[in-house]
Amino acid sequence: MTESQLVTDLTVTLSAVAGLLIVRYQIDPAGGGVAGRFRFTLMVVAAFYFLRAASWLVTIDFIRSAMFLAAALIPVAALLLAEGFLRRHAPGFVKLMVVAGMGAIGFTALFLPSAITFSPTFLYLVLIYQFVSFALVFYLLVTRDRQSLSQTENIAINRFAIAIPIVMILLLSDYDLLPPEHLPYLSGLGALTVAWVAVTLEARIASAARVFFAVAAIALTAGLAAWLIDLQTGLSAKETLETLAIVVSLMLVLVLGLSSAAIRRDRRQTSLLGAMRKTESLEDFLAALDRYGLTAGYTMIRGDELQDYDRETLFNHLKPSGAIALSDLPKNKSHDTAAQSQLRELLSRVGGNEVILVAETPLTVAVGSPAGFAATSSSSLRSAFAIARVIAQRDSILKDTV
Repeated sequence: MTESQLVTDLTVTLSAVAGLLIVRYQIDPAGGGVAGRFRFTLMVVAAFYFLRAASWLVTIDFIRSAMFLAAALIPVAALLLAEGFLRRHAPGFVKLMVVAGMGAIGFTALFLPSAITFSPTFLYLVLIYQFVSFALVFYLLVTRDRQSLSQTENIAINRFAIAIPIVMILLLSDYDLLPPEHLPYLSGLGALTVAWVAVTLEARIASAARVFFAVAAIALTAGLAAWLIDLQTGLSAKETLETLAIVVSLMLVLVLGLSSAAIRRDRRQTSLLGAMRKTESLEDFLAALDRYGLTAGYTMIRGDELQDYDRETLFNHLKPSGAIALSDLPKNKSHDTAAQSQLRELLSRVGGNEVILVAETPLTVAVGSPAGFAATSSSSLRSAFAIARVIAQRDSILKDTV
């Protein structure tokens, strides 16, 4: 393996590990059933790619044996996941073949001389085992009883069914069975494709057709990029493919990271909606905002802390829009009204760039600016504090009626 190929293979392989772990830790740890099987599958595949990268860097027989054991476990994990999707057991002969293959490969890797694992015969037997196993899983998914599953379940299965042939084709590159010769190890891109498909399940992509066209668009873009790289640099076909594999793998990890962060924000806001329905007081609601990280970068200033300010003037100035940003104030301080002067002093005191009205009685404001790690935008937080004002009014009415 040349130095350039080693760099390419390590980048693609470790990118696969990173992408799989991103998706693994996005899945709700409290989820059982299919979620548990999916977490297990992701960890098995991530372990395989990590061990593969380690085996290239250090020559330790145990690491290579563990790598083949993980490779043998992947079809078993895929079959368990398929059974979870279908909510039924696979036919007995399929289970027997997959488990027997895992046992044979695992036994050979762990207990027979390590030289055997370097032989082409053993490597091709591993390929046949994985290829046939994936083909059987694909067949089970495609020939499922669609009427016994919900529309959401069918959409999820369709997306994974699309990804399996991509994985199978890229798997051939690991055994140098795709033209041209000596391709990089590209099965890591297949693992990243599966990870990306998993992210789309929660990203509300409407149909399997859109996933297919998205994959086709990525392939077309990759082909165009390869042509441009070759045109501009004059690299050989092999060098162009290596460069392209690095770019695509890193791009997919970036997409997975950004998508995962967006999904976590959506989850926080969904959880917040649940908390809003259950809130019994303004303080409970504000605590929920803080608990879900929505108020990061803001300081709550309440009642007595505003005694040095004209609270009625502040309230009347904030009430129409609910918030005043520093950019809304006159550039020349000498043009400030009494209320604007007090707002500017508040912003200077905390070091923020906006003041948001939280409640009228007692007067409560939030002063600050969204932190870089905040779970929401300034506009979303303004909406949340608008709800807080409604809750405060409700609390005031209930207090007066008691």
